[in-house]
Amino acid sequence: MTYLLLICLLLSVVACTSSDGECRKNRVVVMGVSLYKTVFDADEEAFVTSSTTETMTITGLDNDSILYNEQSLSSFDLPLRVLKPTSSFVLQRGILGADTIVIFHENTNNFISLECGCFVYHTIKETFTTTHQIDSLVIENTYVQNVSENHLRIYYHVNE
Repeated sequence: MTYLLLICLLLSVVACTSSDGECRKNRVVVMGVSLYKTVFDADEEAFVTSSTTETMTITGLDNDSILYNEQSLSSFDLPLRVLKPTSSFVLQRGILGADTIVIFHENTNNFISLECGCFVYHTIKETFTTTHQIDSLVIENTYVQNVSENHLRIYYHVNE
């Protein structure tokens, strides 16, 4: 019995060190998010949208994980659930009311090999947000894979 366990452990180590190039890819699949706000530009006498940096705390909803704790962010990555079609996050910016964003997504298993297993890619179908501080969400790229990309833009209310 001990020899069988040792053989299984050796096989799993060999499988994890496969020379398959796909195994060396980043196995973490996350949704890229960037922050924007609209302000009045007196020189142009018009409202303009620009990237913004905010001090934020971001947590996953329905779990106790803190993804970012009072960090200064202009963009960040959020992990989407691989076993459920929705992922929810609470974004706290300053002392005003926190906002909740909900991402509805389709999950697709992308089989690589027996040694590597599979990646779970996502297709964003729809988004929803509360509007305490957030004005709107815009889906920039619907396909979430293991490549660093921006998928979602969060726009904050004017002059906040």
